[in-house]
Amino acid sequence: MLLLGLALALAGCEPAWEFAVFGDSSPDSAEAPMPAAFGKIVERINDSKAELALFAGDLVRGRTIHREVVAGQYERALAAIKPLRARLLIVPGNHDVDGPGGAELFAQHFGKTPWVVVHRGWTFIGLNTELPGMRGMIAGEQLVWLQDRLAERKHPGKTVILMHRPIHPTLGPAHRYHSVPQPLLHELFRQEGVTAVFCGHEHHFHQLEKDGVLYITTGGAGADLLPGGFFHYVQVHVNGDRLSAKNVCLD
Repeated sequence: MLLLGLALALAGCEPAWEFAVFGDSSPDSAEAPMPAAFGKIVERINDSKAELALFAGDLVRGRTIHREVVAGQYERALAAIKPLRARLLIVPGNHDVDGPGGAELFAQHFGKTPWVVVHRGWTFIGLNTELPGMRGMIAGEQLVWLQDRLAERKHPGKTVILMHRPIHPTLGPAHRYHSVPQPLLHELFRQEGVTAVFCGHEHHFHQLEKDGVLYITTGGAGADLLPGGFFHYVQVHVNGDRLSAKNVCLD
């Protein structure tokens, strides 16, 4: 396999590879264990060929006034995600920063957001939709940072964005939980040749392709589901400068 990969590289062809995306595993109460579906998804990803595992936020529950309870939530989440063999790339969700010390605990365990990672020639950018005063949007200094990161790429395309709240909310106003439509952000993605944008927050699966940008909402990693939702993760196959995605429903 190594010799085949070397031969393909020398011939100018990149070998195909895979990554996985999942999101929204927050338990149904502040002191509940991690959902069984989350552990099953970790197992399924481990059984796949995924080299990266992107998590789109809401790993823990939050929703408490007690810092020690939030800390306990993170301890249980870390234990549940530890078996994951693929490299984890994660962004915070609203539940992750909810409760005393939530934002600090997330950064302590997973590092700061936004971030950029280059893997096999693809650029992965993680954004934070949970900054104080800017919940649900990408604006201010973070938007400037994003524009700079997109501009400094050697070539357009081959770029994946990971963020918690979708910029194209699919639910009615009563159920959006402050997901803010952001047409200007979509225009930036279109102009800069972003390949795909993965989000969570809405507890179901939704796929949309707009102006050449693929948008996928994957919110089925164990949290309570919306009507019609199902527990799942997204399997992404990468071949050259293209990717294809499918949802993998838990049996």
